[in-house]
Amino acid sequence: MDYSRKVNFRGGEYMKTFGRGMLYSIIVIVILLAISFFIGETVTLPWYVFIPLVLIVWGIAFYQTKKERVNN
Repeated sequence: MDYSRKVNFRGGEYMKTFGRGMLYSIIVIVILLAISFFIGETVTLPWYVFIPLVLIVWGIAFYQTKKERVNN
C-alpha cells in the first residue's frame, strides 16, 4: 500500500525544492564544463557572478515547487 500519497506533510515539498535545486545546479555545472571543453580553457567565475547564479537557480526551483503546489 502506498501511504506517501495519503499523507500530506510539508517536508515533501521541501524535498522537491531541494531535488530540483540540486538538479538545476548539476545542469549548470555540466553547461559550464561543456563551455570549458569547447573553448579549451578553464572557466572561472568570480564570487559576484557565482553567488547570484546559485540564488537564481535555487529561486527557480522554489518558484516551480510553489507553482506546482498552487496548481494541485
